Amino acid sequence: MIRFKAARWTPQELADRLCHIIYGRDLAWRSYGDRWEIGSFNDWWLHREHDGTFLLHYRHGKLERMRALAKVMVWLLGVKIVEIK
Repeated sequence: MIRFKAARWTPQELADRLCHIIYGRDLAWRSYGDRWEIGSFNDWWLHREHDGTFLLHYRHGKLERMRALAKVMVWLLGVKIVEIK
């Protein structure tokens, strides 16, 4: 799980860009209110929290993988990482 702040992106823009980063192409994602299913495999989920942060969950998210992804997100999206689990 990665908790981050993304001031310059809307949730839908984040979902689009995360699809590009994770899968390297556009894949279908679905919105369920404040939750977005990233891709079509039900493995990645983006949640918007009440405090304005976002949570990115991965079903098979090992700490090393999430740390590596967080570095890419900072570099490409300019987000601020709050927590990685």
